[in-house]
Amino acid sequence: MSVPVPRLACDRCGQSFSHRVLYGLFDYELTDGTRLPLERRLAWCGACDNVVAAENLDPAGVLDERATVSRKLQDIKGISVLLPSRRRAATLYRKQLDELELRLAMLQRRQCGPRCLDCGSLETTMLPATPDLEEDGPHIPAGWKHPGCGGEMQAYLPSMRFIYNYRLRIYDAEGNFLRETDEED
Repeated sequence: MSVPVPRLACDRCGQSFSHRVLYGLFDYELTDGTRLPLERRLAWCGACDNVVAAENLDPAGVLDERATVSRKLQDIKGISVLLPSRRRAATLYRKQLDELELRLAMLQRRQCGPRCLDCGSLETTMLPATPDLEEDGPHIPAGWKHPGCGGEMQAYLPSMRFIYNYRLRIYDAEGNFLRETDEED
């Protein structure tokens, strides 16, 4: 499947960056071998001097997701769990809740802030979410200034689409890169 790739460009110096850095497969691997999804968001890395993907360590999204899954599980319990499809859904929701609890516990034990997923630096500044864009639509202010020159960053969505093959990148619970693999568990 092809995907459009949002771009950011500085209105002063013309330097541009791609959201492609967020795309791909990223997991944490805990000491017991358990894998958890690594949530990421756009950031400015002072060490890379670039827009990068950085770990998103904000627990708010995990807490919201946990509340949603808990409600769905309660709704199923209210409906007959004797039906096979309801039992499967309840099992899936319980598994999701277990994973969310592991993610919350990992975030609480974290000793450092978010790392750049390219270089591992802690010199990251989270960037605001990119506004909704239309393919080949106008450039829209991205809501932040380019750290390199102070120009206003503009977001846009070119009509060009890309197909990517990704390798799974695995990090430890502190955000240190461990390895890259073709495996897609």
